[in-house]
Amino acid sequence: MIPLGILGYLGWHGGTVLDRTHPFRGFLIVATAFFVLCYMWTMGMSSSPDEFGEGSNLGLDPERAKGAKATGDFIYRYVLYLAVIYAALFVSFRRR
Repeated sequence: MIPLGILGYLGWHGGTVLDRTHPFRGFLIVATAFFVLCYMWTMGMSSSPDEFGEGSNLGLDPERAKGAKATGDFIYRYVLYLAVIYAALFVSFRRR
C-alpha cells in the first residue's frame, strides 16, 4: 500500500507539470521507466549491501529470476503501478 500511495502522490503532482498540448509524452515516460524497472526485476536484478555497509552492489540472482518468471509477479505489479499513476496523472491533469 505504501508504494501505491507514493506513486499516487507523485502522479498527482506530476499531472500539474504535464504539457497541455502534448500530455501523452509524460504518460509514455512513466510507462517506459516502470517497464525497465519491472523487466530488470524479472531478470533477477537485485541489490545487496557491500561487506562494509557503505554502498550496494547490483547483480543478477538466477533463483530470483526463475521465481519471478514462474509467478509473473512483476507483470501484475507493472499493470497495478501504471494504473495508479495513470489515474493520478489523469485526474490531476483534468482538474488543472
